[in-house]
Amino acid sequence: MFLCKSHQSQIARNANVSRSTSAVSVSNSKVGKSAPRVEGSLRILNILECPNDVLCCQFSVDGRNLAVGLKDGMIKIYNTQSGQARYQLADKDCLMLHLPVTQIRFRALDTERRNDYMNILIASYASGMVKLWHYPTATCVATISEKRQTLSIEVNPDRSKLLTTGSDAFIHVYDLETRKLINTCKASDSQQLMDGHKFRVFAAQYHPATQNTFISGGWDNTVQYWDDRNPRSFRHFTGPHICGDSLAIDASTNQILTGSWRRTNILQ
Repeated sequence: MFLCKSHQSQIARNANVSRSTSAVSVSNSKVGKSAPRVEGSLRILNILECPNDVLCCQFSVDGRNLAVGLKDGMIKIYNTQSGQARYQLADKDCLMLHLPVTQIRFRALDTERRNDYMNILIASYASGMVKLWHYPTATCVATISEKRQTLSIEVNPDRSKLLTTGSDAFIHVYDLETRKLINTCKASDSQQLMDGHKFRVFAAQYHPATQNTFISGGWDNTVQYWDDRNPRSFRHFTGPHICGDSLAIDASTNQILTGSWRRTNILQ
């Protein structure tokens, strides 16, 4: 477990569990009396001191890097073994708008493609921007601009398409090679059908074994099933009140895990 700690608030803002086999030992003097308590088999590997409030974080596919998205639009990437900051991502857009990073995704490595596909990080921002970063050189290689707050992103298993969700009820599908919009998934105007979302969407997740099927969730208390080639959802269920990156699919059992913003039945 890594804890990302803001200098401003001095409160642990975010936590995640690394899938890498590497571990970081932390002395009791470093953890200090203010560290949160853990139970069971969990243990704190490192505490990262971040310069601003943390809104999202993501481990790289190989587990060597942890990217942290901050409230001021900055992304910092830390080495998971040493806990040291390796890269800092911000261009003139981020520095001028000063709006939060809302989601981070590392693009999976693909040795069969060109070298410029390696070491790519995709980030969304409350400004409506989606940026593709070559993070070893801190270079923004492409920017998609949306006329809304972009709240989450998702890449399909073969890395050919990018989903974005946001402060409206629409889910945009982009060709990741050209960054062109190829579809918008949204509800119809029918009052009798629930074939899409009615309020803002906070999470989307592709099925790991398919290239076109994904689920999404948000404020309307539904989880919608989609084929990204079609504009309407083909199935839904009600219940989860999703307000963040809290959707997951177990490909082996086809089970869905949801996390809701409420006092009871948080994980289902």
